[in-house]
Amino acid sequence: MEEMKMESELRIDPRILEEFLQMNRNILDAPKLVAAPDEISLGMTPYDVVYSEGKMRLLHFNSTQQKQVKTPLLITYALINRYHILDIHPQKSWVKNMLEQGLDVYLIDWGTPTTMDRFLGFDDYVNGYMDNCVDFILNESGVDKVSMQGYCTGGNSGHSLCIIVS
Repeated sequence: MEEMKMESELRIDPRILEEFLQMNRNILDAPKLVAAPDEISLGMTPYDVVYSEGKMRLLHFNSTQQKQVKTPLLITYALINRYHILDIHPQKSWVKNMLEQGLDVYLIDWGTPTTMDRFLGFDDYVNGYMDNCVDFILNESGVDKVSMQGYCTGGNSGHSLCIIVS
C-alpha cells in the first residue's frame, strides 16, 4: 500500500514537464536573441568630443537649429550610469529636445568606472573634472556663465560645484 501511494505522488503532468523543458530551451536561446553591447544602435544625436581628461569626455552636441539661448547648457550625469540614456532614441531624446529649443548643449561622459577609480573622491569629480569642463565651455563659448542640469547623482555634483563657485 505504501509503495502505491508513493508511486502516485511522483507522477508529473506531461504539460507541466513540457512547459519546464520549453522554459529551459528559452533560457539557453536567450543570449542568441539579445544584441551584444557593441551591436546596439542607439540613434544618438551627433556630437564632438571637445575636451577629455582621463576617461572623462565632454561632448558637444551638433545642432541644426540656430542658437536661441546664449548661455550654454552643461548636463552632468551620474558617475556610474551611461550618459546616452538622455539621448537613446531620436523621438525620446532630451538632448535633441534641448537643441531644438535653441540651446547649446554639452554633456559629461564619465566613462566606464574601473578599479583604478576607487581612489577618486567626490572632490576630484566636482573641483577637478567638472570645474575644468565649465572652464573649457566658458573659454570656448566666450560667455561668462554656464547653465547646469544634473541627472541623478550628477545633480548633486552640479549643485555642489555651484555652491563652491558662488
